[in-house]
Amino acid sequence: NDHRSVRVVEERCRLDADALRELSRRLDGYRKSTDLGSGWDRGVPGDWLDALLEDWRAFDVHAFQLRLDALRQQRAEVAGHALHLVHAEGRGPSPLPLLLTHGWPGSFLEYLPVLPLLSDPGGHGADPADAFTVIIPSLPGYAFSTPPPPTGMTGRSVARLWHQLMTKGLGHDHFVAHGSDLGAGVTAWLARDQPDAVATIHLATPGLAVAPGPRTEQEEDFARAVQDWTAEEGGYMHEHATKPGTLGAGLSDSPAGLAAWIGEKI
Repeated sequence: NDHRSVRVVEERCRLDADALRELSRRLDGYRKSTDLGSGWDRGVPGDWLDALLEDWRAFDVHAFQLRLDALRQQRAEVAGHALHLVHAEGRGPSPLPLLLTHGWPGSFLEYLPVLPLLSDPGGHGADPADAFTVIIPSLPGYAFSTPPPPTGMTGRSVARLWHQLMTKGLGHDHFVAHGSDLGAGVTAWLARDQPDAVATIHLATPGLAVAPGPRTEQEEDFARAVQDWTAEEGGYMHEHATKPGTLGAGLSDSPAGLAAWIGEKI
């Protein structure tokens, strides 16, 4: 499908056999770090991480590949970016296009449980008139999308890609959108910058800006809660934003490190 300058093609995403073998080797060679106890105050507990890695070793890759193959997947070339997306046509009299954007640390897989309910409500005991045609793109650098440029990308710049994808690539001049976590920021920018195209948005876990002064008592409570959370739990965001290359070296080289980093945040 080549629609107004954005190229969209069908795709089958296959897991790389060599990468899977290397992953297995590295998981088997995991070297435990110093045990800091069973609590979470100082990061991921060693026994919890051991169990997570054991689950990863036993993961059924073949069943997962079959699950991927059951999805309609596409690749879109948008402004120099190769974007992976899952596309489910709605089954109903007039399906409404719905764009779903995942967050960090996650992927398009977050939305698979609701995909059949949204695209085929009539097949699940609901009204077919409520059907959506669902588009789930992978953020640049996530899943099967190509990495962002070395300078990084903002939520606003990703929102521009999504608008091009939906309108020029897929031909949806009007659509609705949902986003969670990082995707909530993308979706909010999409609505701000493209009000003629985006009819409605829904946000999960949006980052709410602290109100400027003067504040009400409730707004002061919220500001203190944000400050406390940022100090106690927000170090990962500062590291991502300031020194991603340093962190990336460890996370790319060590599956156990990646599991600990992402697992603790989830």
